[in-house]
Amino acid sequence: MLPLRAEIPEQEKILVSWKEIASFLDRAERTVRRWERDRGLPVHRVPGGERGGVFAYPAELQTWLLGEQGKAAQSSSEIEGDSTLEDSSSIPIERPVTPLSSPGRSEGKVVGAPSRLIGTHRWAASITLPALILGIAGTFFLVSRFDRKLIAARERDSPKPAIHLPSSRAEQMYLQGRYEWSLRTADSLNKSIDAYTQAIVQDPAYAQAYAGLAESYDLLPEYGGIDRGEAFSRAKAAAERAIALDPHLPGGHRARAFALFYGDWDAPGSDAEFKKALALAPNEVETHHWYATTLYSRREKQPALTQIDEAVRLSPTNPAILADAAFLHVSLGDDVETNIKTLRELARTQPTLVKASRYLEGIDLERRDYAAYLADLRQTVGIAHNPDESELSAAVERGWAHGGKHGLLIAMRDVHQAALARGENTAFDIGLVYLWLEQPQKALHYFNVALEQRDVRISWLRVDYGVAELEKDPNYRALLIRIDERLRLDPSPSVHLAVTTEPGKLSVPLSARQ
Repeated sequence: MLPLRAEIPEQEKILVSWKEIASFLDRAERTVRRWERDRGLPVHRVPGGERGGVFAYPAELQTWLLGEQGKAAQSSSEIEGDSTLEDSSSIPIERPVTPLSSPGRSEGKVVGAPSRLIGTHRWAASITLPALILGIAGTFFLVSRFDRKLIAARERDSPKPAIHLPSSRAEQMYLQGRYEWSLRTADSLNKSIDAYTQAIVQDPAYAQAYAGLAESYDLLPEYGGIDRGEAFSRAKAAAERAIALDPHLPGGHRARAFALFYGDWDAPGSDAEFKKALALAPNEVETHHWYATTLYSRREKQPALTQIDEAVRLSPTNPAILADAAFLHVSLGDDVETNIKTLRELARTQPTLVKASRYLEGIDLERRDYAAYLADLRQTVGIAHNPDESELSAAVERGWAHGGKHGLLIAMRDVHQAALARGENTAFDIGLVYLWLEQPQKALHYFNVALEQRDVRISWLRVDYGVAELEKDPNYRALLIRIDERLRLDPSPSVHLAVTTEPGKLSVPLSARQ
């Protein structure tokens, strides 16, 4: 005998497909997918499940409907009349990155993070088979719907934001841009910029396309190797246009927050924009993800872990988020070996994910495992096709072959110094090499140059590179104070992450990328 609806615990009253969620909301599947993507509709994904394996709690949906995002979304749908639309989207995408296999490749076994990856924060609410069965049974009793007259009355009493409906062609190009952005390679990011630009040409008032364009420029310095100042300037301009068109769009605030921190070193301004984005859409995974990495660079470790763990909870099969989560936990010494294995598994199974091998490069160097470093650098070059990394890989291979550790580090230094002479921001990298060569005074000179270059990586010096001994030097102490002032942070004692002298243990990890 099936239980009555009242007898089913609240957390087990589950809608277990897009079809059921759409039916509950009395909208087309295409509409609710768009609400989840752009308006923070609280839809969850089954951990380790296949693409499209989603579920939702009616109580959360009802709460969302009464919030600002729900009201704006409903207003948009009523204008569009999309309760009768069929799901005709030709682009098979629900979130920027959810599968663990890249598109266009044969699907293999989905690789998730080990259960210890996130410590006690790891996906506590796993969906069990009995819970799903009970949830399916419960949906047969979800015969009531929200009182739409009550919702309409509440909407009449509160101002509605102006809703812009993009043209069909513009929306198609937007979705294509979102897909290319999710791949996170130099080529795909340039394709995403082209797609978003075409969407804007088709519909100049399309706020979401401007926000997507801003997010693509935000990632180009890491994945595309372009000038940071130019990229973040363009990102900020596009984000501000998105906000001007739709102040309630979380993506615009998130993209601006990222550019403010990494481009302008404006930590307070960035923090305010991230908080706006979270207030507008508490369940938007990329906001938690990007906020986590900026908090980490600002030395706010526990808030950073809270945000990255929430990102993993919301998107537990997203490889880019899993890589950053593994790195952050390694940096804090939390189950280091398991999380390093996670990075290696991601590097092995995700042929387009460059960040896993880049994280491993830093770990290899700090463990003095130079053979592993060379192998991971070769893998990075094979994914990124970055000429600077290709030049570095060839040089350090020769240095290692002819001079071992010392030859490798000298070759690394020479490559970075040549790049610095060309005007590239590599002073920070040269400083690190001199630290590894145990020449801290030479390192100090280049760290000061990096500060003048406004290379935000200098903020990682206090976060990642154990400076307990160096802070005894008044010149290093003065440098750290200047870094805090430039980032508008309150000076605070250094917190040394995962620093140890035990053989085989990680001593100095590199900082997070996006």
